Amino acid sequence: MKKVKDFIRSIFEHLNVNNPQFEVYKQSNLPSWLKDFFSSRKIILSEFVIVSQEIHLESRLQRFLNVQIFRKDSYIFWLFGEKQAPENFGEDSSTNPLLRSSTNFKNRHLFFPDWLDSFIFEKKKATYCPQREGLLACDKLTDAQIKIYLGTYFPRSFAESFTIISNLLSNPDVYGKYSLKKHLKLYAFGCGTGGEILGLIHAISVNLPLCKKISILAHDSSQLALSSLTEVLYEARKNYSIEILIETECFCVSNHFYTHLDDTFDFIFAFKTLSELQSYHTVAQPYLEFCENFASKLSTEGFLLILDLTSKNNDGKYLPLELRAQVRQFLNANPDFRLLIPIPCGHHQTCQENCYGQVHFRIFQEMRNRINESRVFFEILIRREFYLTIAIDTQAKYKISDKAICKFGSTEPKSAYEI
Repeated sequence: MKKVKDFIRSIFEHLNVNNPQFEVYKQSNLPSWLKDFFSSRKIILSEFVIVSQEIHLESRLQRFLNVQIFRKDSYIFWLFGEKQAPENFGEDSSTNPLLRSSTNFKNRHLFFPDWLDSFIFEKKKATYCPQREGLLACDKLTDAQIKIYLGTYFPRSFAESFTIISNLLSNPDVYGKYSLKKHLKLYAFGCGTGGEILGLIHAISVNLPLCKKISILAHDSSQLALSSLTEVLYEARKNYSIEILIETECFCVSNHFYTHLDDTFDFIFAFKTLSELQSYHTVAQPYLEFCENFASKLSTEGFLLILDLTSKNNDGKYLPLELRAQVRQFLNANPDFRLLIPIPCGHHQTCQENCYGQVHFRIFQEMRNRINESRVFFEILIRREFYLTIAIDTQAKYKISDKAICKFGSTEPKSAYEI
């Protein structure tokens, strides 16, 4: 409870509020008026409810947290933490996905694992030094720069990966395919120090208790980054009840991708790396070429996840628009694949709008008393046969970013990144 209160206090401090007045209630100990409020609206509660009389902060909190803020009389309140299933479900958690840990970008407040924080900051001497990502050619990283990546961008990639994968696994149709899998495979292209890899491992540990092994193939152009990743994964083996197999290879990309993969994978990642290829290695259409080279390596129910920054490339073009256009070009030529996320872009494949997308992630590093944040854009491709097995709300009006809503749909807006 103290950890939660400290985190909420830090949120108010970010909003320049000293001595904020608030209460934290566990779901099992809610006042009767809160119970009546939520039960009358059939809202599935999270582990905690935060209540405050700082009603003048309602709109600012909603923008900052990107959560739904409720109001009743002189109180504002919101949900915090893991969603909790209603007591009357009465089903075994191993078979009912609604009883598992679920993730929603709008109410997920993720804590960076203490063991991982201690390892990268105390053992690896990581440094927190925010700067514009993607400015350094990865194959020329120094030891000092590796420490900056570990201390600044590793936690962000961890949060992004964990939240995205947990959200996928919270979907009943996806969970039904993955709940009994005991061995999963990941290919991480341009993995760097591997924050997204640890995020995936953490998500599997939380959401898929029957999975006992994960095999990882990691490629990067920096041997220093790969060495750091290997050390982190060695430490991870002590903290997860999952067998972690890792194979790394350092390679140099000139004007093509490394394509000699003999296996298929459940997850194929490219986190914040493809835009660098365009900048440093003269790959004219990195997102298109990545899909052309690696989509065929997806397992029957695999996910290809491309995540990148929302800044401009060297040609002055916004990366989300480049990603959207190049992936659309690939899908038009390869009907055996579909775009799962953003949801409306996958459902309305003939749409030619170039919407600027952005997703906001936060992770709380308690041992550093720090909120680490990122704003990125991502797309997820899957095989067409798999896509047809996933129920998707086609009537909703989806939000592409805080300021952009898809022109299709008619019901209450939803996030375009949550299935």
